[in-house]
Amino acid sequence: MKSVRRPQPGNPYQDLAQSGSREWPILGWWECRYYRGDAASEPIMGRLSGRPKAQALAAEVVAFYDDCLLYRESPTLPSSLYEIGLHHDPIDLKHARIELRLGTNRTAEALSHELLHLRLGMLGYPMGEEVWIPVELVPHADDLIDMHRIVGNLLQHDLIFDTFLDLGFEKSRFLAPSAPGPDYGAIALDCSRSPDYREELGFPWWCLEYFRHWLSARHGAGQQSQECADSALHRGSRIHPQMMEATVDMRRIVESGALKDAAGYSHWTNRILGLMRLPQYTRWVDIRPGDDSSGGKPWATVRTDKRGPFLTPTSTLRHTIGTPC
Repeated sequence: MKSVRRPQPGNPYQDLAQSGSREWPILGWWECRYYRGDAASEPIMGRLSGRPKAQALAAEVVAFYDDCLLYRESPTLPSSLYEIGLHHDPIDLKHARIELRLGTNRTAEALSHELLHLRLGMLGYPMGEEVWIPVELVPHADDLIDMHRIVGNLLQHDLIFDTFLDLGFEKSRFLAPSAPGPDYGAIALDCSRSPDYREELGFPWWCLEYFRHWLSARHGAGQQSQECADSALHRGSRIHPQMMEATVDMRRIVESGALKDAAGYSHWTNRILGLMRLPQYTRWVDIRPGDDSSGGKPWATVRTDKRGPFLTPTSTLRHTIGTPC
C-alpha cells in the first residue's frame, strides 16, 4: 500500500475566488460569467424564472454555502457540473461550485440538478474523501478514482431523482442526452484476446458500465440505456461470470432504498464499491452549516461513528468530489 494524493482539479477562476470579489465581468467573447456567494443568487434565480420550487431550492443552497459558493455559466462549457472542493490537512470546505452550460434546451433542469447535488451535503449525506489503494494498483489510481467519482455521482442521482420530479420537471429531462453506448461485443472480444488484460481493472469497469446504464434507465433515460445495460451485463459476465451475482446485489441495495438513509449511506456505498471490487472509502467527510465558531462559513469535518473516526494508519488517495452530469 502506498500513500497517494490526487491533485485538486484545475479551477479556472480560483484566483478570482480567492481575491474576495463577489462578481466578475464578462471575460472574452464567449460570455463566460463568474459569481461568488450571494452575488450568484440573481443569475441563478433568473435561470429558474417561472419555477418557484426550484428558486426556493436555489435560495436554500446559496444561503447555506454563502461565500464558499462559486458559480460559472457559459455556452462554451462542455457540460454542466457540480464540485465540492476540500482542504485536506486539516479537513475543511474549500468551495462548492456549479458550472452551467448555457444554450441547451434544459438549462433550468441542469441547474436544478446540480443544486440538488450540493443540497445533499446540507441534508447530512457524507462524502468519501480517502480510499485505500493496494500498492500494485497505485499506477492505476487515476483510473480507479475516476470510477469512484462516477459511482458516487450515480448513487447521488438516486437520492435526488424524486426531488427533481417534485420540483415540477419531467423525468426524461433529469439527465442530459447521452451518446450511444459503445460496442460491448467488440470490447469483450478485445479483452479476451489481449495478454495485458487485468481482471482487477476489467471487472470493476464492466460492472460500472452496466451500473451506469441501468441507473440511467431507472432515472428516465429510456430504452436505449436499458439495452446498453443488458449488453454490458451479457458481454461482461462472459468474461467475469461473478459479475452476474454482483450486479444482482448492487440492484438490490439501490432498489431497497437503503442509500436514502444518510446515517447508513457510507456503509451501503462502500458495499456497492466492494461488490464492484473497487477500493472502499476509509474516510468520510460531513459538511456542517456555518456558526459563530466558523465565522458563519460552512465547514467540513471527518465523520465518526460509534467505533471512532473513519481513519486508517496509512494515508490513501484523496480527491475532490464532483462530476459532470
